[in-house]
Amino acid sequence: MSIASFERLYTLVRPHLRRPGDGWVGHPPTVVPRVRLTLTLFWLAHGGSQFVACEVSDDADSTFASFQREVLAAISKSMPRMIFPSSLAA
Repeated sequence: MSIASFERLYTLVRPHLRRPGDGWVGHPPTVVPRVRLTLTLFWLAHGGSQFVACEVSDDADSTFASFQREVLAAISKSMPRMIFPSSLAA
């Protein structure tokens, strides 16, 4: 993934990610949003090995698991809806 495409994805996903301190009083995220997105993309690109992603980032499994669902949901929300044709005749 190029830097430009990552930045474009980040600008789309950023509004859907939690910011430090909002919503969870006393439990702000310990990993900044840009790094959370990077680690999740790394996890997706390398076949879903959570252990490898945690080793690379030097984060605990529980930390990675806590933001993994949030980032995947943010990616899903930010992507345009796919519309499939109802028939082959156009």
